[in-house]
Amino acid sequence: LYVILGLLLVGVGVAFRVRYGPLGLGLAALGEEEAARAGGVPVSWLKAQALFLSAFFSGLAGAFQALYIRFLEPPYAFSLEWSVYPLVASFLGGRGTVVGPILGTLGLYLGAELGVKQVLERGYHIATGALVVLVVLFLRRGVFGFLEGRYAVVRPRG
Repeated sequence: LYVILGLLLVGVGVAFRVRYGPLGLGLAALGEEEAARAGGVPVSWLKAQALFLSAFFSGLAGAFQALYIRFLEPPYAFSLEWSVYPLVASFLGGRGTVVGPILGTLGLYLGAELGVKQVLERGYHIATGALVVLVVLFLRRGVFGFLEGRYAVVRPRG
């Protein structure tokens, strides 16, 4: 457990460094790929770095999951909890932030553990889908983005 928590802290640290460092600025510029390429941004290199980082941490998480549960079978490994819920957590917490997906994960899994899953039983997946639709329609930046915009502190420039 402590190793996994340590890896979580390392992953969050890397995410902050990527998001707010030169790599993050380059990745943000990839939204306008042609302009970025014309501006001298190494588009292919940035895409390769992003792919490497995401594959590295995904593989690391999968390896530790297999060690933790000590067996792996397709119905468990490819269930909604492991394939779709990370995306739901990202939408719920807020895409484009580091803290948003963490808050979304906490909210999603704490809600499931506190009894929402038992109360809804078969309708839990439908309720999760409805939650995603509501978040996408009304909270486009997720819960963290909504709170960030609502309680934003105006800072003077300079």
